[in-house]
Amino acid sequence: MLVQWDPILSDQQNGIVLGYFLLAREGTGGSAVLVQQMDVEDNLQTTLSGLKMYTLYSFYILGYTSKGNGTLSEAVVQRTAEDRPSGAPQQLRLNTSDSTTMTLAWDPVSSGSENGIVTGYILSYKRSTDSDGMYGNESDVYSEVDVGAVRLGLIPGLRGALTYDVRVAAYTSAGVGFPSKAIQAMTGEGAPSSAPSNVKAVSQSPTAVLVSWDPLPPRDRNGIIAGYMIDYKMAADTDRCARISCTPLDECHQAGECVNGVCSNPVVQDYVTCEDEDDETINDVCLGGVCMGTPLPGHIQAPPHVDTYSMDTRSHGGGYNPREREYHYPQWSGSTIYRYDDNQVLQGSFEAASGQSSIMQYWGDTDGSYVALCMGRRGLCMWVGKGRRSFEALVTLCPPFLPSLPPSLTCHPPPVPLATTRPTGASRPAPSPATASAATFANGRPKTSGKTLPVSRLTTTSSTASATSPVPCWS
Repeated sequence: MLVQWDPILSDQQNGIVLGYFLLAREGTGGSAVLVQQMDVEDNLQTTLSGLKMYTLYSFYILGYTSKGNGTLSEAVVQRTAEDRPSGAPQQLRLNTSDSTTMTLAWDPVSSGSENGIVTGYILSYKRSTDSDGMYGNESDVYSEVDVGAVRLGLIPGLRGALTYDVRVAAYTSAGVGFPSKAIQAMTGEGAPSSAPSNVKAVSQSPTAVLVSWDPLPPRDRNGIIAGYMIDYKMAADTDRCARISCTPLDECHQAGECVNGVCSNPVVQDYVTCEDEDDETINDVCLGGVCMGTPLPGHIQAPPHVDTYSMDTRSHGGGYNPREREYHYPQWSGSTIYRYDDNQVLQGSFEAASGQSSIMQYWGDTDGSYVALCMGRRGLCMWVGKGRRSFEALVTLCPPFLPSLPPSLTCHPPPVPLATTRPTGASRPAPSPATASAATFANGRPKTSGKTLPVSRLTTTSSTASATSPVPCWS
């Protein structure tokens, strides 16, 4: 440090000034000590060395004659310049790590070794010599990351499952100080950073290929290899349907077409006859790709009670239509039939065929048709319909199914056999005589022989009754 002063005024010298004494002390308190004695010929300045770096000093100067020392000057306070830290940060340690990064923490430089204001830290790292087996003894130099004034630093861009030598150094405005002792820190496992090489495929049979490859180099494994995954696909110009023949799944499906190696499975039209292999059903037909029949009388099990609803059914009774998967409630005072879903939420309505009203009961069948029992003005009738799909027919119920009729009412069979009307685009083949049998109402129940009971063969038997002109039940 350069110290300068002015000479003592001539009227205050009290003799011949022989020289000067320079005294100094650290800080602003305590006793000052002699630093240097200078003759007058040494001029009025001197350079001090051996002072502590970045330390506050108080300086004094006094003159002396042959008679003794003069009075001390006022103190001049000055701090020495900054220098690089002479000590290293303490207790460097690994905080967290993953496959590509690690975070380290450390304690500051010991007091008195900063040699200035520490404005930041630099982390240095390189692959450890423990990793030479992965990297083939290649030389490696430290890379640096300036983390600023914080004592928690992140090192990015590392490789997985690898050991690194890491150290830290502090710096001031004068430069970087000494680094700490290096520690070893390991990253976590990560995904491999390269693919296997020398991949080969050799045909073993018409349906098998042997695939081989060289393992990953150690430096690219980024951990312990747990296995390999083989991805494969058919070449773009390969006909995936060349060896595939599409066949029907069952009676209710048609042979489909092969597209990209997969067969479609279209269903046949509804109402195509089939065999559901259930001896307790009749009239088996395909509906939505499923073969189903109507249970024979006496083979219908009563369903268990599930829940009770409180609602306005608008009529004396309703029924469930399994084809529509809906509950249908006929309007007593009109011809409207209301539709509800399984949650008893109204879905809409439709009109009964021929505007039939006063429907007291309703039964739905698996083919979508329904039978409605209605109270006419002068008698009872049963009506066969197709729900919301199409009009069907009206069937007269005459004795002996009905025990009695008003004297003025005469019932008679329909003039022609009933024929069900199917939805547009759907047809149901007429049953052959070998499997079909007629059914007559006797004692109120149908008697059948054989399994198939087609609607088209349903007839009624009339009792003897006298009347001048036949009147249909629904009139």
